[in-house]
Amino acid sequence: MPRKSQPVFLIFFLIMLLFGCSKSSQSPSDYSDSLIILNGASNVRYEKLNGTDQVYYKVYAEYPANENIAELNRRLDAKGWKQLKTDWLNPEIPTSHVRGWTDFVDGTTKPNQKVYSWNSDWTNSNEDMLIFTLRYSHPLEETPNRNELNVIGIFIAEKLAKQTLKNVK
Repeated sequence: MPRKSQPVFLIFFLIMLLFGCSKSSQSPSDYSDSLIILNGASNVRYEKLNGTDQVYYKVYAEYPANENIAELNRRLDAKGWKQLKTDWLNPEIPTSHVRGWTDFVDGTTKPNQKVYSWNSDWTNSNEDMLIFTLRYSHPLEETPNRNELNVIGIFIAEKLAKQTLKNVK
């Protein structure tokens, strides 16, 4: 059962990453190979944004996308990434590895959207950070569409991750 909590700072951080200065290149070789593309992905788009590597895509997967989450975890584990149990910027908040899916109403959209979100963080031996956010959304007053999974992957190199963490404290 989804819980109704959403870390405000994480949303702010992700918005800054999503809408800051970007440089787009669609060649996967220009980006971290840790930006996993799940099987069945469509509309794949890469960007470099505020010093990060990012990928966005859609996957047809029925909620709660357990097979997709397992695939993501398996492939990242094979690359040496370790799951974080708490949010790297808000250590008092468990990641979705621990708490599972959350849901909330996004009142910044017209019409308002009901969002189901799975947010988790990983780190590797270099202390790079990796964030994956999986989301389903639909207009609040409409029948839920929980078949189209939107995926955002963000790779943050160690230097920028440490600088970001320092600026948060």
